[in-house]
Amino acid sequence: MRLSIVGLAALGLFVGVVGCEKSETPKVPAAPAAKSPEAQAQDAAKSVTNAVEQKSQEVTQAVTDAKKAVEDSGVADQAQKLLDQAVEYAKDNKYDLAEKAIKQAEELPGIPQSIKDKIPQVRQMVESLKAAGNAGAAGKAVEGLVK
Repeated sequence: MRLSIVGLAALGLFVGVVGCEKSETPKVPAAPAAKSPEAQAQDAAKSVTNAVEQKSQEVTQAVTDAKKAVEDSGVADQAQKLLDQAVEYAKDNKYDLAEKAIKQAEELPGIPQSIKDKIPQVRQMVESLKAAGNAGAAGKAVEGLVK
């Protein structure tokens, strides 16, 4: 019996403590006020306008990128053509024209790195041909003096 009295006392104490807690009712956020049809139409128009502006910017960027790619390929083609001319001039012993073509290729704006890397090679080849040509000419001159 003592156990049941103690148990009932504990149960009463538990119910009293739990029952004394502040009860909170869950707060439900207030529903947004319904917008007028005009306000809804304005919101929809703003949304569409923003989407159109974003797509317009994307298209403009794509066109700009495409133009740049075309220009870059034109510069690359022009630089390569100048380097090819330099090689031909050097083969024809026109070293001044070869060096001028190399200089023009170097001065082109926006040359791709792959073309920039070829310029020193072409310049070295022109200088080698020039040295070989000058050595051959000097050899012929000496040969003419000896005879």
